[in-house]
Amino acid sequence: MSKIQENALLVKVQIKKWSNTKRDANLSDELAIAKAARTELIRVNKTLIDSPQVKALSKIGGQITNNILRRLCVPWDDGVHLLTVDLIDKFEDELRKKRDYWDELVRELGDEYEAQVNRARIALGDAFDESDYPSRDDVMSRYSISVEYRPLPESNDIRVNLPQHKLDQLKSDVESQVTSRVEQAMETVHDRVVDTLQSLIEGLERHGQKGDDAKRASKFSDNTVNKISELADILPALNITGDPKLTSASNDLLTKLRDLDADELRTDETKRQSTAETAKSIVNNLTGFFD
Repeated sequence: MSKIQENALLVKVQIKKWSNTKRDANLSDELAIAKAARTELIRVNKTLIDSPQVKALSKIGGQITNNILRRLCVPWDDGVHLLTVDLIDKFEDELRKKRDYWDELVRELGDEYEAQVNRARIALGDAFDESDYPSRDDVMSRYSISVEYRPLPESNDIRVNLPQHKLDQLKSDVESQVTSRVEQAMETVHDRVVDTLQSLIEGLERHGQKGDDAKRASKFSDNTVNKISELADILPALNITGDPKLTSASNDLLTKLRDLDADELRTDETKRQSTAETAKSIVNNLTGFFD
């Protein structure tokens, strides 16, 4: 297990932001009366300002989670991800770019905030309440991105004054927990490979077909190929246990599917079929699904 501790660490990214909403008790009561509903079951929240910066900041939070953490890491615990040392530079570079844009948007929000509140004064009409609005500095302070790195737990780090049999049990529990979490992490990587390849297979086989309720025929997308190429690049680093099936899949992705051309796949039916068969063979080696 020491090899994993040397080649990976835990990372937690906390993203905090202003909600930009406020419950309006008066509107809630008015709506409940109008609908003959129980007042405690009706909640009306109003958006405080119509701000492009607030919307963009919310999107960045989702992008960090979906496009960085879930792409370059694997889940470990609630809000905590496993990051391999081979991907740390890439992780930090991509996160830095998001944080720079985040900081720029927060500054813009500060510059525009008072004007946006004044526009809300008109847009919300009688629903506008001055007391709903924090100060400019308060709003800006509610936006933050923090990163915490932690080493993976090691049984040798337990140094407490306990009888030896209890100390041995604690160390055994730590090793078991780490082993279990690593196994779950590798299952996540395994599922990611299969899901990405399945999307490729389905996209290739659907291309040019028109469903019963569809307005146009399905078209194979560049994004499907991009995901395969990206997976081929990072899978070796994600395979921290050296799982032989993932190693084989990684080699096949690099040698057989890394340089796919989306335009060629859209125009060449034979190429689509052969590529789908190659992808199926990789999935089959991992799961036996196409046996």
